[in-house]
Amino acid sequence: MSPRDLKNADTERRLIRAMWRDRIRMVLSTTGVAFACLGVLLALLPFGPALSNPVIIPKADPNAGIAVLQSLASETARKIGLGL
Repeated sequence: MSPRDLKNADTERRLIRAMWRDRIRMVLSTTGVAFACLGVLLALLPFGPALSNPVIIPKADPNAGIAVLQSLASETARKIGLGL
């Protein structure tokens, strides 16, 4: 083979390798983004959609904590109060 043919073959091989690298990079990046989206969806899935219906989730009673403390023994309530 003449030197000119060898140079063309080498250039062609480098071009083919570069094209394969670009294809692999594109496939891997697309797969990575898909896995990231899937991971976020799987992390949010157990919690379900946000509920804002007050019938399903009633508003908290502001005096509920006081009622719980009054129902406890005085020693336990004192320890909880000191802890807070």
